[in-house]
Amino acid sequence: MRLDCGICVIRSFTHADSEEVAAHANNPNVARYLRDRFPEPYTVQSARRWISYCMEQEPESNFAIVVDKKVVGGIGFEPGGDVDRYTGEFGYWLGEAAWGRGIATT
Repeated sequence: MRLDCGICVIRSFTHADSEEVAAHANNPNVARYLRDRFPEPYTVQSARRWISYCMEQEPESNFAIVVDKKVVGGIGFEPGGDVDRYTGEFGYWLGEAAWGRGIATT
């Protein structure tokens, strides 16, 4: 999947993204705004596990945020289940170097 948003591209993760994901995600300023399941420290191995999980999802629901051909974050959704089956959760994270650039503004 690939969606060109002008300032960024949202696309499927690839195994080649592991080091860029880890470089941006291994930051306490990023982790503090995310769910407890977001690893800290965030290693290349953490990124490899996450990307493998994303690539196996059906339907695909987690994607890379890319700026200038570099992965700077992630975006995705998690459908609700059981009594929450008509709901879902949407979220994203950006590496601190990408903050303030208008990538996730409304």
